[in-house]
Amino acid sequence: SAVFRSLVVCPTELIKIRMQAAYELNNKNESTAQLLKKIFYEKRIPGLGYFQGLTSCWYRECPGYFFFFYGKETATQFLKNNYGNKATPELIAITSGTLAGICFWSAMLPFDNVKTNYQVIARKDASIIKMFIQTAKINPKSFYNGFWATIIRSIPANIALFSPLEEY
Repeated sequence: SAVFRSLVVCPTELIKIRMQAAYELNNKNESTAQLLKKIFYEKRIPGLGYFQGLTSCWYRECPGYFFFFYGKETATQFLKNNYGNKATPELIAITSGTLAGICFWSAMLPFDNVKTNYQVIARKDASIIKMFIQTAKINPKSFYNGFWATIIRSIPANIALFSPLEEY
């Protein structure tokens, strides 16, 4: 599922990242439509520009799902085994969603930060592996830039993801 999820996530993250980079670099003159057109034609085959960083999305998502679902299942099984019927679906959603997000982002944030840098640069000679190694040599602390913001953002998102739906 991570492979197919990346096909949707990669283009949306690329556009978001490029828009954020343009804003930070005070390049506010470029409209969203201009950015979309620019990305569309960045590769030899029109449209493939939207998939810059797809491999790096796979590097993050495929192993990341192990950590995500490991966290979810660990919390769920712990509550069920130790609290039985007292472990309500809501408590399970809160706990498993929180632990799933923490496990995923704790393990995968280094890949995400390198992927983000890769998508901003968008050079033909750039390699995600080379960028990862270069980051490890130059500034390994940057692997965890934005850690707390990412964790705090992921908790409510994952709680909502695992929240039980009432049948009406």
